Amino acid sequence: MRIRNSYPVSALFHVAALIRAAQTLDLTKVEIPLMVLYSPDDQVVEQARTISFLQDWGGSVRWEQRQMTDQDDPRSHMISGDIRSPTQSGPTVATILDWIKDLSQ
Repeated sequence: MRIRNSYPVSALFHVAALIRAAQTLDLTKVEIPLMVLYSPDDQVVEQARTISFLQDWGGSVRWEQRQMTDQDDPRSHMISGDIRSPTQSGPTVATILDWIKDLSQ
């Protein structure tokens, strides 16, 4: 089995369409909970836009910065996963499970 660690350029069109669609939404009306893990050192997305998005979200939000290591994604974008950010996988799973537990209370 071959493991892919890259994406075709055509995937960018789908991401761009998703971003355009999301920019038309009134996030203040959203009532569902949201969890976001992000790196302040992310070289792919703009941190200011991430924070603005989270501040506009109408539902409850749990957001946490992750400290990436030199063993993780060099662009600090892929927050977890054994291929790109292996040191983050365990803590990320624990954080998600903790968030789910809090939702059910």
